Amino acid sequence: MSFIVTRDGATEPAGTPDWIAPEALETVEGGALALALPNDREVDDLAAAFARIAVIRIDFPAMGDGRGFSQARRLRALGYTGRLRAAGPLISDQLRAAFRVGFDEIEVPAAMAARQPARHWQVREQGFYQSRVLAS
Repeated sequence: MSFIVTRDGATEPAGTPDWIAPEALETVEGGALALALPNDREVDDLAAAFARIAVIRIDFPAMGDGRGFSQARRLRALGYTGRLRAAGPLISDQLRAAFRVGFDEIEVPAAMAARQPARHWQVREQGFYQSRVLAS
């Protein structure tokens, strides 16, 4: 079973909103939309629709493909304030980086959840290595 990891470390089963493709933004009426964004898509043209988009899920096809991190950073720089979800085979070591660039949550697929259960995804405050070394 897949689950969602949030900033407070809480996990919950992954919900399945009615995700739409970016191309459908022009044809779908209303607001509070859930947008599924491939990680190879430019994001600048989405700014005009930010008010209608409640959550954007950026798909990560592989753990080592970091384009989704760049997309998240760019969406936040453009002013997107809704929820950002990373979805794909990320590992718990990428949790801090995901939050740092603007993701609010990570959807851990079932295959990764089997290898890294929820307890591996707990956010731990570790500080910075340099500050610990320089303080002594």
